[in-house]
This record gives sequence, structure tokens and C-alpha cells, in this order.
Amino acid sequence: MSGSPQAPAYPDLVRDLADRGLLSGRWRQVFEAVPRSRFVPADVWRQLPDRCEPVVGRDAWLALVNSDEPVVTQLDDGVEGGPGVATSSNSMPSMVARMLGLLDVEDGKGRARAAGLDPAQLLDLGFALYAGARLPGVRLIHKDTEEGVQVWVTREDGAGATAATGEEVWQYGPGFLWEEIEEAWWEYESAGRPDAEQFGLTVTERGQHVWLRGPSEVIRPGKG
Repeated sequence: MSGSPQAPAYPDLVRDLADRGLLSGRWRQVFEAVPRSRFVPADVWRQLPDRCEPVVGRDAWLALVNSDEPVVTQLDDGVEGGPGVATSSNSMPSMVARMLGLLDVEDGKGRARAAGLDPAQLLDLGFALYAGARLPGVRLIHKDTEEGVQVWVTREDGAGATAATGEEVWQYGPGFLWEEIEEAWWEYESAGRPDAEQFGLTVTERGQHVWLRGPSEVIRPGKG
């Protein structure tokens, strides 16, 4: 007589990432020491092609958390009664592993400086839209902390930064990604901190453009 199937175990996920060549020996040790479940709240959703499906029960929660899938952690910017659009998630472990590999972090490579803004401000939905257009290729993940939030940002060229509320910013890789993010924030602030409803998207045969308040006000990518 067979019992009910067990939920996937986190070590199996780490082993799979390592077998796929996504984790170096040092990053594998970090993944093994810090399970993904520490950063995932109790109420989550699975992202389906056409909707977000609530995850019910501990076994279903573990199955999703210990898989190589994104975990939706917030809908509609936290406002009840919305259409059910994912506005925050815990990223796919394989994507996180790839970004960490691109950072090429070694002892002594990090650069610390005072933060010019609270990283919690980066979670503003309007800013996410603005920064997505100004800083293409930049990805952000975050977790809540007792003091506020901690964020990790990376770019396809290997640039990266991590910042937590009340602490210094650490930057890695080429360029000064955090300075570019701060500059984008002050541009957004100067524009009146527009909410998501003031942004639009124009799609043509030649590409797509995000605009603010009108199709003629296209948000151009920065030079970073």
C-alpha cells in the first residue's frame, strides 16, 4: 500500500541547479545554507498563463517553493478587490542562480557607499514601470525585513547591488548600478511620482515604447 506522495525537498532543487551548471561550489553552499522558504510568506499564488491561482495547504506550498518556478507573493499591489494581477514575486531559483553567476563576486570586489534613498521606495509600482523603461535589463528581487526591506538588483552585463533599509549599499561588477537607480528615482520624483494609471504602451512593427501621460512623452532608455 503506497502512501501519499511527498512534497519536493529543497535539497533536490539545489542539486538540480548544480547539476545544470547554474551553481558554483561556493554559491551552492550559500543556497544550501539559506533555504528559499525563509523568503516566502504563507499566502502565495502560482502564476498560470491566464491568471494567478491561490496555493492551498502546506504540501502545495512546499511543492511550489521547492520548485524552479516563480512564487507570486502579492496581487494588485496589495489592494483588495483588484483584477488579480501579480505585482510581486519570489523569482525562479534558476534565474537567481544565473544572475549571481553573472555578478562574478569575489572577496574584495564589493564597493560600499551610503544609500541615497530607502530601498523600500523602489517597490512603488509607478517607479517599477518608469525604471523598467529607463533601465532595461535591470532586475530586482526583494524580501521584507524588520527594519523595512532588502533588495538585490542585477543587470545583464553583470552589474549588481544590494541594499537594505538603514544600511549601506554594496555594488559589484561593472559600472555604478545603484547610482543609475537613484538617478531614475529622482527623475520619477521630479515627474510627480506618477501612479501606474498614468503610464501607457505603444506597440508598432518597429518595437514598443513606454510613455508617461501621453504617447508623445516616451520614456527613453538611459545610457547605462
